[in-house]
Amino acid sequence: ETGGINAEYGDNYIQEMQETSSGRSWVWQTCTEFGYYQTAETPDQPFSSTISLDWYVDMCTDIYGIEGLTPDIDWTNTYYGSTDIQVSNVVFPDGSIDPWHVLALLDSDLPTSPSIYMNGTAHCADLYPASPNDPVDLTNCRTQEINHISEWLSQ
Repeated sequence: ETGGINAEYGDNYIQEMQETSSGRSWVWQTCTEFGYYQTAETPDQPFSSTISLDWYVDMCTDIYGIEGLTPDIDWTNTYYGSTDIQVSNVVFPDGSIDPWHVLALLDSDLPTSPSIYMNGTAHCADLYPASPNDPVDLTNCRTQEINHISEWLSQ
């Protein structure tokens, strides 16, 4: 038991997140800004109901040592523009098998911030090294990203 919850995520995970890890900043943003918790509390689904909103809130407390740490989703939506985001020089890649794609900007009408939809892959796939087995949409996405970023940097 860690911090009063059943630590099925394991003490190693908590220790890794308390120290330096590649996921620490994402978990911090999830705990304080986004709240993209993937809970399993509804009755008609195949996953453990142990993974609840309280489980995630307790996990955030265990990792960062701040009691009652919860995401300020209203602030985040206001600050970043929610569904009316206004940015420039941003690429919005997203994939069809990404569980987050329902939250994504799939059809950007911002002139310098295109959406690129990749069929058959998920988020972050465009950040990994290329492979001969990559789906065509993933390869095309990387090419478009390079072209856009190169254009922006040349201005």
